[in-house]
Amino acid sequence: MNLFDKIKDRYNILTIILVIVMLALSFRLATLTVAQGDYYRDIADNKRLKEIYVTAPRGEIRDRNGKILAENKPSFTVQVLKDELKSVERDEKNRILLQLSRLLEEDGVIYVDDFPIELNVFQYSKEEIYSRENISPMDKVINMIIDHGLLPDILDTYYVNSEYEDHYQFITMNKAIHALEHKGIDVPMEATLNSNGVQLAFDDKKKDIGAWKASHGINPNATARQALIALIDNDKTIIRKIIDHSISRQLTYKILKKRNLTNDLELVEYSLSHDEEYLQQKRDLMKNFDKITFESKAKDDFVNIIISTSLQDLLERVVEVENNRGKKEKVIPGKILLEHMESKGLESPVQIQIDSDEDTVLYTYKSGKGGDEEPIKALIELAQDEGILKDFITSDDIKGIAQETMLGNGINPKISISRWAYISQANKKDWLKRFKIPEEDDGENIFQSLKSHFNIE
Repeated sequence: MNLFDKIKDRYNILTIILVIVMLALSFRLATLTVAQGDYYRDIADNKRLKEIYVTAPRGEIRDRNGKILAENKPSFTVQVLKDELKSVERDEKNRILLQLSRLLEEDGVIYVDDFPIELNVFQYSKEEIYSRENISPMDKVINMIIDHGLLPDILDTYYVNSEYEDHYQFITMNKAIHALEHKGIDVPMEATLNSNGVQLAFDDKKKDIGAWKASHGINPNATARQALIALIDNDKTIIRKIIDHSISRQLTYKILKKRNLTNDLELVEYSLSHDEEYLQQKRDLMKNFDKITFESKAKDDFVNIIISTSLQDLLERVVEVENNRGKKEKVIPGKILLEHMESKGLESPVQIQIDSDEDTVLYTYKSGKGGDEEPIKALIELAQDEGILKDFITSDDIKGIAQETMLGNGINPKISISRWAYISQANKKDWLKRFKIPEEDDGENIFQSLKSHFNIE
């Protein structure tokens, strides 16, 4: 075959075309990545699209006398975009975030902190005090602040650390001002720190102070400090926000200790919120269920709660569920319990009748086996005596229906039926696993491990 015949061959023509295309693509790729790579990389790094939501401005609303009913008030939002921090070195990223958090805290801003390690947390010194007091340590502290008139002393507190590279100061009055503003109360005051301590002054550039005092029922001769105390008016919500910070809690504890009011209280330096939530959930359940203890397992607690509160409701239900093939079918817990008893070789004195039209369940005694007790209660008592309720309630067919019934009765033990663990403990396990931290570590060791993980000084 001569050269011309080879060229005419379809296979060879296709091969030549593919070679030409590949050479063209390779040349273009080399141009984009090698010859013009720096140019296009610079465009990609500096050309970004951001969506910024701008709230539509609203005009002032006044009454017929010109008095303002609703006015505009500027608010400021700080946003940190994750994609902009990707190119920043970890040390620089830590410095930026630390500086931002210090600026927010110096201003007394109230923000959501979902970090599970809390510092300087109020706790009772002994476990039995929790049941005796019947209120949380934080609530007890708030009550003591009100009962002993400690609010003025707490408002005068502050904290300064001059060793920080960026100057940092914490002024409790700023926390109080923001707590009031968060509630919708305008506070034209500003707290500053000098050699004489905290100074609070009115900002007459924002408001006519005389008219402002009159509108809030404050004595016209009241100082800024007196006006601030009057605005708080021992409001527990405001006081909680004032001391809902590790530094303000520490400052408050020092005042309580000075007044000899810390007999049953202690300030724990490191506390894991997962553990605190778990302990409080256990305490709440132990008040109502005798068989629940700190040592009892989540699975056993779930069974005990169902038996005590929701078992009869569960057995009277007909539930429509979706099976593995996506088809809906009816599940009758009472029928499953009877089948479960039969599989154990037990004979039930009770039979079940189902009205498929009404989705109702009726329990009756079998012929000649009647008693004075309700049939459904006799069935429950027999199953409990034979020790088969736990397997029944925790079976795959029933546990979801049991949980739904219990929640419908207003009881939420916060137990995961897929892992048979309290949700707080399951979340703790997942969180520690994420950072490869041993579960037995305490709060301080976890904190140090996280500092090492994120390369924080």
